[in-house]
Amino acid sequence: MESNGDLRRVGWIERDRAFYREIFFVALPVAFQQMINIGVNLMDTVMVGALGETVLSASSLANQYYNLYYILCLGISGGTCVLSAQYWGAGNRRMMREVWRLAMLLSAASAVLFSLATLCLPERIMSVYTADPGIILEGAKYLRVTSAVFFFHGTSLIMVNLLRTAEVNFLGMPVSCVSFVLNIFFNYVLIYGKLGFPRMEIAGAALGTLISRVAEFVITFGYLARRGKRIGFCLRDLSGGLSKELLGQFRRTGLAPIVSDSLTVLGDNALSVILGHMSTAVISGQAITLATMRFCTAFIMGLNNASSVLIGHEVGRGKREAAQRKGKTLFLLSVAGGALGGVLIWAVSPFIVGRYNLSPQAVDATMQMMLAMSLLMVFQAAQSVMSKGILRGGGDTAFLMFADLIFIWLLDVPFGYLAGLVWGLPPFWVFVCLKLDVIFKTFLCLWRLLGGKWIRNINRE
Repeated sequence: MESNGDLRRVGWIERDRAFYREIFFVALPVAFQQMINIGVNLMDTVMVGALGETVLSASSLANQYYNLYYILCLGISGGTCVLSAQYWGAGNRRMMREVWRLAMLLSAASAVLFSLATLCLPERIMSVYTADPGIILEGAKYLRVTSAVFFFHGTSLIMVNLLRTAEVNFLGMPVSCVSFVLNIFFNYVLIYGKLGFPRMEIAGAALGTLISRVAEFVITFGYLARRGKRIGFCLRDLSGGLSKELLGQFRRTGLAPIVSDSLTVLGDNALSVILGHMSTAVISGQAITLATMRFCTAFIMGLNNASSVLIGHEVGRGKREAAQRKGKTLFLLSVAGGALGGVLIWAVSPFIVGRYNLSPQAVDATMQMMLAMSLLMVFQAAQSVMSKGILRGGGDTAFLMFADLIFIWLLDVPFGYLAGLVWGLPPFWVFVCLKLDVIFKTFLCLWRLLGGKWIRNINRE
């Protein structure tokens, strides 16, 4: 086994062409799926934005709450995919099946909790984000319908990611394509009342999302029912117990990503609360900026997923030197992708902002935040690929949990509060203060990557 000193001397460039083919076949479907998912959200924003800034702001803040559940599912996915990828790499199908079973139990339990809270307390949830009565009223309409979405979206999202660890990379694309088409169609007819449907406005956007998520669920689990035997997993494997071995390993390695992503999304929601108490123009600007950022950086999301899966497979096989070299190469790819994404965001921002019915104040706030995001994209991409991909795939989940806790809650939240609600700085500087963590995490994660101590093979523990 290589020592940490040996790992530090490993080169930066992976020479094996098969590695780049693997990135292509894993990252591209994820990137394409991400673009479609963001396209769905972007079209939601555009269609709802035509109804005015109040409705747009309500939709944005309601989705910030929904993002709590979405990121929690990504945390469940991240924690279980780390284990699944390493077990798949080691050829341990029994433990892999147990991991998938645990993931479905966690996603279903969290869906029930969020559904009940959303159905019973929509106005109170919205009042956390804003004091504007009009925004609260419209947001509550959206959340009541959204309460039925959680189970279908969460379970299908996590299962598609788990399937990628078993080298089933193509399923996410048809799932997202069907979801995109259905969402656009039902948004159009339900928001505006077309083709004989009632005009539901913001509630129509939520119902269109629900229909598309049910379709995702049916396709994903329909595939598993018909083709699951090829990877050694059937629907009946979802029933049964969990071994002490798995629960112990999940506690040591798989639980930290859930805690980490939960802390991250709570921090993000705290930042949305800060922006929500500034002005409607700033809320609208944030919604447009984040949607544009996600669309323009879809490749980075694909690289995140590819990094976690490919590094997890190498670590599971016991190939530490290969994992270190590929980790460094993936870091360089993330920097290049971040630079390209930043340029793209700035280039398309005038066109994107022009598609909305915004006041002059909202246009100015949005353009300022677009500029800030474009300048921060290199750091955003680099820390994202390292923390959610490379280091997580290597099993270094506890370290990443503490990094998220420190930087979001000791930098972003206090400085964002001061910049937005005390100092009254322009939106550009408020947005920068809200994203300080990406700069510091980039350098911390790079130090960790170069040190070589991030590689932990769960099959040998």
